[in-house]
Amino acid sequence: MLKRRILNPELNRRLSLLGHTDLTFLVDAGMPLPVSDAVVDLTLVAGIPRFVDVYAAVTEALQIEGATVAQEARGGAAEQWWSDLACPVQEVPHEELKTMLARAKLIVRTGECTPYANIALRSGVPF
Repeated sequence: MLKRRILNPELNRRLSLLGHTDLTFLVDAGMPLPVSDAVVDLTLVAGIPRFVDVYAAVTEALQIEGATVAQEARGGAAEQWWSDLACPVQEVPHEELKTMLARAKLIVRTGECTPYANIALRSGVPF
């Protein structure tokens, strides 16, 4: 559920439709995506928009009760981006994270080219 408005109209609309426990994925440019209406592709060129910027905007706007990341991200550059989350962060193998895309209500593709810059965010409630 939303706490703050996002300027991109399609992303804002999709975020506003999320309910409790729905999954939102923020993914890098290399993540293989399903053919799905859940995808909002924000990529412009390699590196733009950056994962960290999309992550900051979405996590500020969305109430989050949990997250899932790839175990392979541990110790890499991507790990620092979600170290500030005030919710439990589960680690799973990258291949398992990719299979979770099928359950996503929203998949936001960024231009990020850093390995394992992918996270599944589980929507919470703001009360």
